[in-house]
Amino acid sequence: MNIGQGVPNHLNFNFGFVRASVLFALTAGFAIAAHLSFTIGYDFNLSDGFYAFIQIHGHTQLLGWIGLLVMGISLHFIPRLSHSPIRSPSVLSRILILMSTGLALRILAGSILPYLAVAGFYYYLTSFLVALSALLELAGIFFYLQTVISVVKNSFRLSDAFNDVKPFIFMVFSGYFLYGIMNLALVTHMIIITDVVLDQNWNEILTTVFLSMIILPISFVFSIRLFPLFFTVEPIKKSAKFLGYSYGILISLNIIFSVSGMFGLKNDFTNLLLLFGGAAISSLIIYLILSLRIMKLPTFNISFKKDRQEPVPIESENWQLSQRWSNRSIRTAYIWLLISAFLDIYSRIQLLFGYDVDIGIDAIRHLQLLGFATTLVFGVGSKMIPGFIGGKRIYSGKAVAIVYWTILTAATFRTLPLLLPFDFIEFIPYGEAAMVHMFSLSGIFGMLAIALFGWNLHRTHQTVLNIN
Repeated sequence: MNIGQGVPNHLNFNFGFVRASVLFALTAGFAIAAHLSFTIGYDFNLSDGFYAFIQIHGHTQLLGWIGLLVMGISLHFIPRLSHSPIRSPSVLSRILILMSTGLALRILAGSILPYLAVAGFYYYLTSFLVALSALLELAGIFFYLQTVISVVKNSFRLSDAFNDVKPFIFMVFSGYFLYGIMNLALVTHMIIITDVVLDQNWNEILTTVFLSMIILPISFVFSIRLFPLFFTVEPIKKSAKFLGYSYGILISLNIIFSVSGMFGLKNDFTNLLLLFGGAAISSLIIYLILSLRIMKLPTFNISFKKDRQEPVPIESENWQLSQRWSNRSIRTAYIWLLISAFLDIYSRIQLLFGYDVDIGIDAIRHLQLLGFATTLVFGVGSKMIPGFIGGKRIYSGKAVAIVYWTILTAATFRTLPLLLPFDFIEFIPYGEAAMVHMFSLSGIFGMLAIALFGWNLHRTHQTVLNIN
């Protein structure tokens, strides 16, 4: 702390978290998604490692793409929100190295494992590396949680801004811890029974933990606290804490009932509770989205007067363009989440009244993870990360616009073929062929979006370094 001024000396933002998250997303997360969607869409033969690739894709997208970004931004954001700096500069590098090494081992060893003779020497050697990856990831999560909790404990004055979103932040901490423990336990179980993939039902719960306890709560934290600062929208200060506690209780009960069902404690009553609990969570998400007034976020319209004597500075045009499309990305992300919440309620109503459910979990998951989470990262990241690294604006506003349209195309192509009724698809001329092409190409558009987003941030970082 700077004693003379009474201002904490906070660590600079570690851009390595951005590099690592983009690299994992591009080389494994979105790359595997592109391969899988192409293989499924065009009906190619599925390889022995097909289901392993699905799980590696999911794990990389969650912990590598979104998880590392959340860690990096929260390690920069929470110390400032709680007026308490991180005291050990080396801890950021330690967390990043542990997480990156663990993820790299999981991707490499997990991809090889399905092609090895089960219970042979190379199987056990490779499965040991998979187990080591889970252990390294858990260690990285442990140091991350230890660091953030110590920051909060050492705070001499927790701000009202922190207290308003404290329930959501607690959910994020709990989610990381639970995900790390469950991941290690499931990998260990996989090795004991000499399998090559995690148990599918448990893996579904693992995905739910990350989505509902990390991605959604941290999104709400940034939305509740930062949107009123960035935009002309009213804060939801009075109801934020109530919404946080309500969301936490509902999610905890939902996960407890799901886990109990895996141990044979499922019955008609618990199934009914899961149905109503899930509908209550989606209803709460809808209420929270409407409370955030996302639709009122401003759009910067770039117009040029014909009689203007002086040209608009390029930097000003670039800034307006980046703001316009990052704002649109944020709005669009919440529209995707709103759609997924309504569809989740609709599918639960179908199940409750005994109708065939025509909306699969895969469609809703990709609405939430690709449509919402990834689009939100592109929008918020384009606005916030340049400031974190000492820049005034992102390098290219045009790239922000292209990323918006590319990820919108990827999300639409990935989910629309799963949401439209088959009778409607048949009614459209060449509808079935169009849906096949859309689904198959969705992953490639996702790769293009993440590559351009990463390039834009890299050029922004390089520009800041050159200036300094």
